[in-house]
Formats: sequence, C-alpha cells, structure tokens
Amino acid sequence: MGRWVTIAKGSSGLTTRSDPVRVDEYDPRKVDQGIRPLVRCLNVAIDATGRIERRKGYSLSSSGSFRDLFSAGNTALCVKDDELCLLGPALTTTALRSVTPGARMSYAAARGRVFYSNGFENGYVRHGMNFSWEPEPHDERDVEEDTVFAGSVPLGHLLEWFNGRMLIGQEEVVWYSERFYPGLYPLSRRHLHLTSRVRMIQRVSGGVWISDEGGIYWLGGMDPASWDQDQKADYPAIEGAVVKVPGSRTGIEALYGRGLVPLFMTERGVCLAGPDGFFKNLTEERIEHDKTPWPFRAVAGSAALIGDQAVFTLEA
Repeated sequence: MGRWVTIAKGSSGLTTRSDPVRVDEYDPRKVDQGIRPLVRCLNVAIDATGRIERRKGYSLSSSGSFRDLFSAGNTALCVKDDELCLLGPALTTTALRSVTPGARMSYAAARGRVFYSNGFENGYVRHGMNFSWEPEPHDERDVEEDTVFAGSVPLGHLLEWFNGRMLIGQEEVVWYSERFYPGLYPLSRRHLHLTSRVRMIQRVSGGVWISDEGGIYWLGGMDPASWDQDQKADYPAIEGAVVKVPGSRTGIEALYGRGLVPLFMTERGVCLAGPDGFFKNLTEERIEHDKTPWPFRAVAGSAALIGDQAVFTLEA
C-alpha cells in the first residue's frame, strides 16, 4: 500500500515529547500552514518564518586556544592560551597578563572599567591597560560608621554590576560592595549565603536573578539588604550559558520596554527571566530533559546572540 506524504513548509523547532510517527503525520497547532516540529536535528537553524537552513560554517581568523570572550563599549577581552588579552577589530590580540589554566573568566563593565575575576586572579582593564583591583579610598560620609572592610577584594568566579554595587559570587557566597565603591566589601554584612556554589548572577530592572546548584531565585528590590529569595525553579542554571536579549525581541508582551533580560540554559531547558519576578521555561512543553540527545546536565557552557537566534554551547 502507498502512503500519502505531506511536505512541510517549515518547522516550529525541536520536540521530544511526542511520538515521532505522530509528529510526522500531524501537528494540530500549525497543520494548515505546513509547519511541523522536528524530532531530531543536527547543525540546522530555523528562521522567523520556520524555514530550515544548514548552519553557516566558519573560517579561521586567528589561531590559538580562545575562550571567555567579552565586550563592552570599545573594550573587547578574551583568554587566549591562558593569557588575558585585548581583542582588536581585526581579531588581533594583545596579552595583558597570565591567568590560571582552565579557570573560567567572568566580567562586569562599570564606571568606565571592565572588571574581571576567575576565582584565582582579578583586576580591571581601562584604556587598554591592566590594573590591580584593590580596596579604594572612600569618603567616610558614604559608608556607615565603624564599618570594617575586607583587606582585599573577594576572589570570586562570577561578577555582576547592579545599581552601583559590584556583586561577586565566591563559591556559595554572593558579596556586594558599598554603593559606587567596587573595591569596598564590609566583613560583617554585605553578603548573601546560598546553600551551594553560585552558578548565575544576572541583573534586570528592579532586581537580580541568582542560581545555585539547587535552584533559581528572584531577588527583588534595588537594595540588597532588603532582598528575599523567591525560588522560581528547583533546578539550576548552567554556569556561563547565559546571554542578555532585549525584552522587545522575546515575543513576550510583558517584557516589551523592560530593557535587557537574561536568556539562559538550565538543566531542564532554555529559560527566560525578567523584571518583577517574571520567569518562563521556554522548552519544557516540548523537550523531555531526561531523554534529550544533548547534555542538559552540563557542568558549564556559553551563549551568544547571533542575529535573532541565541546559540548555546554546553560542556559535559
């Protein structure tokens, strides 16, 4: 017997929750348009109309072992062959200092500087030069009386700048500096204890999103002293696999006009977080995380926004 075969005009993306036979035959959501989900795919991209294309290849621009790329304003940084480097417009590199092999670098742009830290070394870059990140002189009127500060800046593995304060993730602790003084960290206060290693710190307007190894939390408010941890998920983000996207480009009306919001990979798929505690797992209705063909339970990863698509890479 013969079998009718309908040629799909495009795809709505990957799904692992439906029987492949049923997916091939029927998609009630977009059957009239000829748009169908994929049950497996490799090296493909899907545009806004559902058209499936092979991902573009690449050509060698500069040789070496590159990782941990970052840019802010006119400053672009990377780690190449275990050296922190300035990255030029033609992808030329200028070494600034040696760093610990394999230690992932985190960055935060603040007050005309790009701060960096990997848990072993820290510092900041300004006007193309590297400087030590040390406690700084301050106006006594700007801090509480009798405050005792740490003798050095905490060596953390994650950085974020929020409302004039530097947030530093150091294992299970998140330190936050005196406001407008990224070199001052009180010993008796100004830190938040979690139950396990911090995997993500991401600011939005009105608060901060944090993940440790046990979950994802919303910390609303502009003053860290008043933060309460509102748990939004009982699974963690994957460290480093996060990119900020304009809320207007998410397709979610509640995020229009709300500035940049984090889009990140977790152990249960891709999630989007916004102001006022907005949280949505974008793939949970389509992807069975326990049966996925790629390692959602990755140790770390990275993310980049290329055109209209977020691209994630995961490290098992």
